[in-house]
Amino acid sequence: VVAATAASCAASALQRRAAVVEGGRRGDEEEEGGVDTLAALESGAADFGIDTPPSSSNQSEDGQAIEFVAEEVAVNGSMTELDVASEGTSCSMRPFKGPNFGAASCFCHKAGNPSCRSKPCSCRGGCGGVMMSGAESVTFRNTKRGSCSHGALLTIPRSYIRDINHLAGSCGGGAHELLSSMLVQGFSMYQGQSPGPVMQCMHKGWSVSVAWMHLHTFCAHGHVDGMPNGGTAYCAEMQGAWQAGQIASKFLGRAR
Repeated sequence: VVAATAASCAASALQRRAAVVEGGRRGDEEEEGGVDTLAALESGAADFGIDTPPSSSNQSEDGQAIEFVAEEVAVNGSMTELDVASEGTSCSMRPFKGPNFGAASCFCHKAGNPSCRSKPCSCRGGCGGVMMSGAESVTFRNTKRGSCSHGALLTIPRSYIRDINHLAGSCGGGAHELLSSMLVQGFSMYQGQSPGPVMQCMHKGWSVSVAWMHLHTFCAHGHVDGMPNGGTAYCAEMQGAWQAGQIASKFLGRAR
């Protein structure tokens, strides 16, 4: 377990409860990160009262829109390589077979996918800037801030999965677990930016402009690249980690 410098936010305490992998934030600035399991994230979230169901039900709403130019996703810095074993994870590691340039290639480097580790970084701003690195997914800043004062985050799987419509076929019975853990990771990291409910969106398979599955997390009432927009994506408002399984089921059910 590798620990980085502590950050003065709730997310730092959440991250200390889970397996930590070295990551970067905003270029060279490091903060604590790395959650390996959904259970660990939910356990940490409980200490801050963010995984307790609210007194009144406020169901999620649909929506999303168009993807940003993926080369812009990069933030200066370098990502520590991590040997990710498929044993004990919800999805087996699938290599990326595309060329070492463009949007998907940048995501490959950000994710630490084995097929890109020996290749030069293809992200325009560098391959660092990862805020949290888990066994199966990583979270970093979306360079398109949108209307949220604290910007937006992206969470992507380490294994290559083109989009949510390919998730079930790629992971089989592990699809729900992977997606749930990504939802909690994105939610937990955003608590360090702005505590409270968040909006989380995934593009429908036919509407992606970056062929690497990714989850958007941003402020609950904000807009990023036209999201939310029910015509092009699946979106839900997340008020606590306890909702991850519900939202994962909803997204997967609609992506069939």
